[in-house]
Amino acid sequence: MSVIHEELHVSGSSLREQPIEQFSSIACVQCRKGHRKCDKRLPNCSNCKRLGKECSYRSPKKRGPQPKKGDNENPLALPEMGHDHDDDMGEDEHSHTQSQQRKRKQTELQQDDANNFDSDFVTPGASSNISPNSGDTHASSLVPTSNGPIDQSSTRLSEEYIKKLCFDVYKEIVGDCLPVAQKTKMDKLMNHSLSGNNIVTGAVKKKKLMNEIDVPDLALLYALQSVCFQRIGQHDLSKQLYQRSRQTVSTVFDNITDFNVVCSYAYLSSYLVGEGDFLGAKFYLNSVLFYLEQQKHNTSESDAAFLKSLTTVIHLAMEEDKSQVCFLLNRLLSLIITKHPELNIEASENGFLICEEELSEKMRKLDLLTNSLSTSCTDTLCSSKKDLSKIVYLMYLDTMRIKVLEKHGMKDSIHVKEAADRITSLTRIPTFELAPVIVVRSIAVAARVHYNLMVKDLSAFQDDMLVRSLSDDLKALKLLGTKYEVVKTRFQQLIRDIELILEQAELFRLQRHNSTSFNGQPQSFEATDIFSMINSNPNFYTPYLFSQDALGNTVDQNISQILNNEQQQTQPQHPHPPTDDMFLPPFDAFGVMADHANLGNTSTQQNNLDFLDSLNGLFQ
Repeated sequence: MSVIHEELHVSGSSLREQPIEQFSSIACVQCRKGHRKCDKRLPNCSNCKRLGKECSYRSPKKRGPQPKKGDNENPLALPEMGHDHDDDMGEDEHSHTQSQQRKRKQTELQQDDANNFDSDFVTPGASSNISPNSGDTHASSLVPTSNGPIDQSSTRLSEEYIKKLCFDVYKEIVGDCLPVAQKTKMDKLMNHSLSGNNIVTGAVKKKKLMNEIDVPDLALLYALQSVCFQRIGQHDLSKQLYQRSRQTVSTVFDNITDFNVVCSYAYLSSYLVGEGDFLGAKFYLNSVLFYLEQQKHNTSESDAAFLKSLTTVIHLAMEEDKSQVCFLLNRLLSLIITKHPELNIEASENGFLICEEELSEKMRKLDLLTNSLSTSCTDTLCSSKKDLSKIVYLMYLDTMRIKVLEKHGMKDSIHVKEAADRITSLTRIPTFELAPVIVVRSIAVAARVHYNLMVKDLSAFQDDMLVRSLSDDLKALKLLGTKYEVVKTRFQQLIRDIELILEQAELFRLQRHNSTSFNGQPQSFEATDIFSMINSNPNFYTPYLFSQDALGNTVDQNISQILNNEQQQTQPQHPHPPTDDMFLPPFDAFGVMADHANLGNTSTQQNNLDFLDSLNGLFQ
């Protein structure tokens, strides 16, 4: 500690204050050792200065019974971003005189309990700003630039908003699929950690709550919070919570029989997939798979099903090699078989095996199923967070559908484009903004389909629907890139390629507009600058309504004119008014399947919706 010079701001003007002598509250080490009276001057007392000895002071201890280590720490409090705690909480940093030091120390003793459960629950917002109108994070957006008093209202508003958003993401999405026992406890801990409504105050209540928390609980809590904050684009905070969970779980790493420890591994793996660290994700994932194998007789059916579903989704999100398509498809189909008995697909001991050489009858049934689910259910999805699992599930079914068709030499099939269009259409639902990392690969697959169609033929530049689909793919990738680093590490080149071809498409559109002008009267066309609109704000999102742009002609007819021109020439067209789901032609897969009995004469759409409801929470 040393004599400090402080600049005081009084009514907008600054004055230089004279150096102030500082004193320690206890005697120095040398005087205590020699039993001499110490004047406690800082940085050197008079005795040490006279004798030429090094003067040092120990940290003063508080009087009275000392709490055990960790008693005054609140493990549920969120870490603060952009703050150096050593600087903020130094004992003498803001003290000018010895009396001010003592006064502050007395205040600390009186406010310990209140601070630990009140101020610590505030989610840091001074260095991270999320507003309902923007998903961007700006490290200094809330730092005041004036010399006047700091307005805490905007900081508090941002903090409360981030806490509320994270709590909603946990309550309605991430935590919705937890097993009952874990969900009950995590709901309580999340509520105390993120919600400002039920903050626990008082030493008795605090002690009771702390006694209910063990190390595996904290590890799982931090892992869940890291995933939730990652989902809303809070990179720094999610990383700090990941580190907390990793450090906490390391103390019980060998307790592989604890279910909460294994759940922590699964969510840590999910977080690392979003960060693009597949090697680290596989490390934690292998521990989960080891648990499932070793503890299969000691784990309840519901707990095992939860872990299997979660690990399957993580595996799907990490899929890199085309050779893995059949393996992953088998994992996905094993889930479908148990939920969808009307497919009449028998599973062997080794699971449902797909032949790589040909498109089998079972694969044809799956193809019909995915088409039926997508076409009959997409128009019923809304902005409710409860629909997010269905959106992700439908998205990945079409992703698998594209991979299967391409693997069997049907790369140029119209069905591939239809599946890609359905994936893109699901990104226009507002709930997509909270989508998990698994959708990144689905969007990339759809984007590659649309991109390849654009580069194959210059005439595709005239297809406004295709250009709009590709621009929406780009928008979705950039939106996901604000949350998941894997977008930047794995798909940056794809994003650049799409940006380049959209720029070329925009130039082509302008040239076409100029060349089609007649007598100074240009033909009607949509004058939106797609490329500049996307790059101006990656979070700008305006749902595109197909029914408003088709202008009396269905999308099926537009597609047929480009990709199936010969058939259009032989058959007369019968334009009809557009419908909301006209780009998804209705198809009754269950009616085609001879082995399906439509019990109770329920509609195909209702059957599909009932099936999707049974999957709620699986892909969240």
